[in-house]
Amino acid sequence: MTPRQLLANIREPPPESLVGLMTGADGRGMRTMPFMILFNLAWLFLWPLLARQSFTWVILPTLLSVPIFLYLHLCTYFYGGPTRDRLWYIAGVFALGFVLAKFNLAALGYLIFGFFTVAFSVQWRTALFVISGVITAYVAETILLGGDLGPC
Repeated sequence: MTPRQLLANIREPPPESLVGLMTGADGRGMRTMPFMILFNLAWLFLWPLLARQSFTWVILPTLLSVPIFLYLHLCTYFYGGPTRDRLWYIAGVFALGFVLAKFNLAALGYLIFGFFTVAFSVQWRTALFVISGVITAYVAETILLGGDLGPC
């Protein structure tokens, strides 16, 4: 596909494109998306399992956080009221990520879920500001918790 065709398809996605299929007339593709992306929760457990982290200190708090996350995540996608109220659910996802980081630095996964939803809930400049602020705060929290940022 040429860059020119790509730009044209971005402006008006063809019905057979992935975006076209997801946003088709019946919307079925998008209705299942909030459930399909939950497979990404595996990342919360991958690092603790590979690093053989403590069940009590790392894995158990992560397991306990999942039902709270599921509630906030599904409310974010299926709440039918004003955007300002939806933002409270997204803020809850961010807060959960920051709380869980004390036990499991892979809680960044929750923040990534929040990034995705905030990007579609507010204007792009606001989303950029929020996402940048959350990343900065998470890096600061990681440093304060003694996390290894690798070679810098």
